[in-house]
Amino acid sequence: MEELAGDSQYSRGTTLRGAFVGWNRHSMDEKKRLTIPANWREIMGYPGYMYVMFSAQQDRLLTLIPPIEMEEKIKQLREGLRGNPGYKTALKFISENSEQVFFDAQGRIRIPDRLLSVGKLNKAREKVVMLGALDKIELWPQSLKPETEPVKVQDEAVLRLFDELDL
Repeated sequence: MEELAGDSQYSRGTTLRGAFVGWNRHSMDEKKRLTIPANWREIMGYPGYMYVMFSAQQDRLLTLIPPIEMEEKIKQLREGLRGNPGYKTALKFISENSEQVFFDAQGRIRIPDRLLSVGKLNKAREKVVMLGALDKIELWPQSLKPETEPVKVQDEAVLRLFDELDL
């Protein structure tokens, strides 16, 4: 019997099964659907959906967030940050600037036009660079993609952290 998207044994997990690393290039199809690589869907545990939102930290950046990660962030915000003066504004930002997007049988998602235009990804057949960012996926138009050359870390605090992590 064929499994439906999100109906696998993994979809009920509580953690990612790895990390999103590396990058992939894909083009949106004529209906502006984007195929998420199979290995990244496996890391998510084959959910039937994921979240897309534009970043509050990087202008024009769209981010794909697995349900497990997004729901944990919302839980942390609700439980741990209620006393923070930015609490209500943060919840409002998330709810206004994110959407659930559902996978079709081929592993494609359709991001709503309003979010595509914010991310400068508003043309059919647009070439998209997907960058793994450990617990989420960044979407960049190929014309605006960040450097793909390795970056040399020079910040002493970051170097000490990498040393502690043995990276």
